[in-house]
Amino acid sequence: MKLTPEILEEARELIARSAHGVLATLSLQLEGAPFASVASFCLDKQGQPLIYMSTIAQHTLNVTADPRCSLIALEGPGKDVQAEGRVTIIGQLVKVEDEALLERYHRYFPASRQYKEFHDFDLYRLEPSKVRYIGGFGRIFWIEPQQIFQADPITLETESFIVEHMNDHHQHNLVDYIRHYAGQAAGEKVEMAGVDTRAMDILNEEHRVRVALSRPIHDGTEAREVMVEMAKEAQATVPSKD
Repeated sequence: MKLTPEILEEARELIARSAHGVLATLSLQLEGAPFASVASFCLDKQGQPLIYMSTIAQHTLNVTADPRCSLIALEGPGKDVQAEGRVTIIGQLVKVEDEALLERYHRYFPASRQYKEFHDFDLYRLEPSKVRYIGGFGRIFWIEPQQIFQADPITLETESFIVEHMNDHHQHNLVDYIRHYAGQAAGEKVEMAGVDTRAMDILNEEHRVRVALSRPIHDGTEAREVMVEMAKEAQATVPSKD
């Protein structure tokens, strides 16, 4: 099967929808043996995974000695895990000192703001060298990083403004978005975590809900236009209280 733009988009979206994965590093203690651990991640503005890691964690000690690693994101849960999509990103974990990226991570994982009360933590970015995408039986591809990781036109600064505005003034619209476009009932706390050219990420009781935009956006003006249109459509379907 040929690798098409549609398949590349499937792989990008699987990564973007994932909040957790399995991180494999090379064990320092066990002389290079593979060591797997659970990792919570979001993405930077090139679509590369960001992971917040304790300085005393085994995987941190491992990548400090040898940064090579891989991270697998799974589509599931499904009845047959072999039939579900998954992406393995192979590369190196590099420490990142960027307050804007750290703030993005904290928005996606609010509890992480308190982690430093217990141990020292640092933000790492997985810089990819190769990607393996399996979209189900017979749909298996090796992908070059430049084919899948692309700069997002919605900058961190623009995103921060949009997120703050939506959370402060339009929380009722966020509730409508997840109800109408994702089929989910809202919990007590609903907040926008991030937005990119293709979708907005909303936390429903800290469960990530990715809501596709009706069309791609490239700046704050387009974001406002699309979100207003989507809000009107969602509001029109609110069940009557009569």
